[in-house]
Amino acid sequence: MHAQRGCRRRQDARERVLSTLLSAPAIWRTEKKVTVSGHTRHRHKPSPISSGFEAPAANTTLMFGPSALAASIARTATLRSAPPEMLARWGDSALTQVEWLVEDGAAFALSQHLQALADAERTSFAGRVGAGITDLLMNALGFTWRDNAACLSSSLAPHADFIYADGAVSGHGVVLAEAHGSFAASVSSAGVTREAKRKYLRQVRPHLATTSPHGKVIHGYSIAFGSRPGAT
Repeated sequence: MHAQRGCRRRQDARERVLSTLLSAPAIWRTEKKVTVSGHTRHRHKPSPISSGFEAPAANTTLMFGPSALAASIARTATLRSAPPEMLARWGDSALTQVEWLVEDGAAFALSQHLQALADAERTSFAGRVGAGITDLLMNALGFTWRDNAACLSSSLAPHADFIYADGAVSGHGVVLAEAHGSFAASVSSAGVTREAKRKYLRQVRPHLATTSPHGKVIHGYSIAFGSRPGAT
């Protein structure tokens, strides 16, 4: 009887492990290719703000894997003062989230496990991914993250999220970037475009030609990323 009970327990354990494996998500491994669906220019007077500056050509696609997105989420979620060890831990946390909540495959699609999150956490996750995508696109344009744009003003006036330097802006100043992410059944390409434009006009354009601790703001972007659960 003891042997039979032991055998039964081992069988139950194997069945539990098998059940766990069958219910586990398909971890995201494949590099994504996302189309940049639009690029709207907003002229500034004077243009360019810094003589000789030329903005880099707009990307038509963006390619990235889970580790790259997780690193960008961690970078944009922390301040310049964050120690490397903290940044690494935040990156590990972000990697776990994107591996579980983004489907594997070449197209970007959200996992069914997103529906297991509370509404507030789902909104927060969309915002984190939007910030990460913004950082990846800014890197693809040749810019390097410098700081959270809260350093622009001590007031509560609306401002962009991040400050970037290097690349085409080297020797001229810095660039602002506003990020937006939305994961909802109501997401549409037109809605994402409207949100990017609204945030540009409200949080980027008013700060052009102003001075930041990292240099004069001579250019800016508002980048919106949206995905409808259940669709690519």
